[in-house]
Amino acid sequence: SGYIDWNTSEFLRKTMDVNFFGHVAMTKKFLPLLISKRDSCVINICSVAGFLAPSYLSAYSASKYALESFSDCLRREMAPWGLRVSAIEPGFMRTPIIESTSISFEDLWSSLPKDVQMRWGEDFVKENLSKRATSPLIKYA
Repeated sequence: SGYIDWNTSEFLRKTMDVNFFGHVAMTKKFLPLLISKRDSCVINICSVAGFLAPSYLSAYSASKYALESFSDCLRREMAPWGLRVSAIEPGFMRTPIIESTSISFEDLWSSLPKDVQMRWGEDFVKENLSKRATSPLIKYA
C-alpha cells in the first residue's frame, strides 16, 4: 500500500475488490442458505486497520472500514433471522505474505510518476519505508 498519492486507481480498485467486494459477493451468494438454517453465522476477517488507520495504508484501511461497516449493517439486518455476524479484527502481523509484499526504495521510487516524486521528495520516501520496516505496530507471527 502506501500514501494515497502513491497508489494507482487500479491498485485501489483491486484492494477494494479483494478486501470488500469479495466478501459482499460471497455473503450474498450464500445468504439464502444461511437464513434458512437457524443458528448460522457469517464471520468476516477485518483488521485493526478498519478503525485505526495508519497514514501509509489508505487503500487497505478504506477497504477494511468498508468491510467493518458492511458487517455492522448485516448484523442488524439479519438479527430477525437469527443469523449472527462477527467481524474479527486482528492486529498487524509480520507474516510471509507481508514480507513478500515489501518493496525496495528503488522499486517504489521508480514506480512513482515524476510529479509525485517532486511532491514527496526522495528523502521522505526513504524515511517512510525505513519506518515501516521497523514499525513497533507490526508483531512477528
